[in-house]
Amino acid sequence: AARLVDGRMFLRDRHRSLRQRHWRFRFVAGVILDSVSWGLLPVLCMPTADPAINGVLLAAMVAVASAGAIALSADRLASCMSMLLVLGPLVEQQALTPTHLSRYTAVGLVIYAALLFLESRNSHHRFTEAMRLRFENAAIAEERHRALVYAEHSNAAKTRFLASVSHELRTPLN
Repeated sequence: AARLVDGRMFLRDRHRSLRQRHWRFRFVAGVILDSVSWGLLPVLCMPTADPAINGVLLAAMVAVASAGAIALSADRLASCMSMLLVLGPLVEQQALTPTHLSRYTAVGLVIYAALLFLESRNSHHRFTEAMRLRFENAAIAEERHRALVYAEHSNAAKTRFLASVSHELRTPLN
């Protein structure tokens, strides 16, 4: 609810372009709070006797970390922080549990987090390149539009000149 209210406040702020540092700080703080709450959820609920419930919680946290990495891929820092704060407590809990399965799970989560980080970084690069191309295309379209207006203006001037010259030549001949 707090993130929704914050998003509405951002949209209503008429001077948000002048206050980018303020909104960036609020965004990162919100990502941290969300990620910490998601990261602590399995640690507080995981130590159950039912391995099926533990597996579901583990899969849910992997899904939350993946969704966060995808949703935040435009902001590399936020994506990385979210992933670390969501998966970090779970990796620590699994690494400190004395069973071999838990330790393998911790290693698997670390490997998955590394792969997710690399994919997030690649996604960030693709996003940045797409935005660069978008702005480049917009500039080319604007330049094309200006050239078209100039050509139309030049054509109209040529037409007026020819009409004027034609009139001036025909009048003495008549």
